[in-house]
Amino acid sequence: PQVGAVAGRIDVLNRGHNLLTRMLGVRYRIGFDFVRAYQSVLGSVFVCPGAFTAYRMSVISSHFEAWRHQTFLGAPCTNGDDHALTNVVLSNGFEARYQSNAVARTNVPTTYKRLCMMYLRWSRSNVRESTRYIGFVPKLARNMRWWPAILDAVVSWVQIPMRIYLLFLGWGALLFFPGLLVRTISVALTLSIVHAIIYLRSERSLDAAYTVLYSVFSLLTLQWIYPAALLTVRKSRWMTR
Repeated sequence: PQVGAVAGRIDVLNRGHNLLTRMLGVRYRIGFDFVRAYQSVLGSVFVCPGAFTAYRMSVISSHFEAWRHQTFLGAPCTNGDDHALTNVVLSNGFEARYQSNAVARTNVPTTYKRLCMMYLRWSRSNVRESTRYIGFVPKLARNMRWWPAILDAVVSWVQIPMRIYLLFLGWGALLFFPGLLVRTISVALTLSIVHAIIYLRSERSLDAAYTVLYSVFSLLTLQWIYPAALLTVRKSRWMTR
């Protein structure tokens, strides 16, 4: 009765298409069987995926009109509907859970350009809905059982300005200290090993190596996404359709 939404697991259908889709295949699995799995233990899956989620109708039905006509900074919100509905569930005191053996499959972008479009859309939604989440954190804080979920969401929001700061600081520092890039990549590789171990333990597959490769790829080519999302947060084009 306390559960308002259940997120299914999204697997990559076109995983074998190229190197990018192989990295994303592993990335998706970590995003669900690690990230959403631990969030589910807290009763607070931060984003229930639009591709495959079950909602308790009695929880969301009275919020349909507000959801359909949602605006942010005066602009209509026509993407990120999954994150918005998850916020409806959480803001009303219900839990969002994850079910790992309920599986749907999706085709992921096969080129860097389309991947950036997808991530930019997701990041705009994350900026918007994380801001909304911060607004009802005090309400959730009354129930101390939710404190880990609150901390998780606050950290998710704080990373937005931090990424912007580090993007400009980082590239500026590299101009004066080129050796810093090697150290930064080394740190990213070290952190990615944790995900690789988790994937290897779960899947018993050497594809775990793609988590390490993705960490370097993300560090070198995707750090601009969040700053761009913040500057263009009012835009709601889907872009990958």
